[in-house]
Amino acid sequence: MSSPDDFALKRQLVAVLAVGCFVAAGILWALGADPRGNPVLASLPRLGIVLGTLWYALPKTATNFVWSRVLTPVLIVVGLMALLRRAAWWILPAAIVVSVALVFIRPKPRTR
Repeated sequence: MSSPDDFALKRQLVAVLAVGCFVAAGILWALGADPRGNPVLASLPRLGIVLGTLWYALPKTATNFVWSRVLTPVLIVVGLMALLRRAAWWILPAAIVVSVALVFIRPKPRTR
C-alpha cells in the first residue's frame, strides 16, 4: 500500500504532466504546426484536459480514495474510445450501464 507521501507525489506528477501537455501544445502551435495535419498537436491539449481533470478529481489524501474500484474499468473504456472513434457512440452508454452495475448492484462484502 502506498504511503500518503507517495500519493501526494503521484498527484503532483499528474499536475506536472497536465501542464507539460499544455506547454508542449502551445509551443507546437506557436511554431505553426497545423492541428489537422499533426496528430501530436491535436492530442496534446486533450490529454492535458484529461490529466488536469484527473488531478482535480484526486483527493488530497489517500484516505478517501473511494472510486479506486472503478478506475481500471474507466481507463479501459477511455482507451477503447480513443482507439475506436466511431464505436464511441455505443461504448459510452454501455460503459455507463456496466459501471452502474459494478458499483451499485454488486453485493456488499460481508464483515467478519
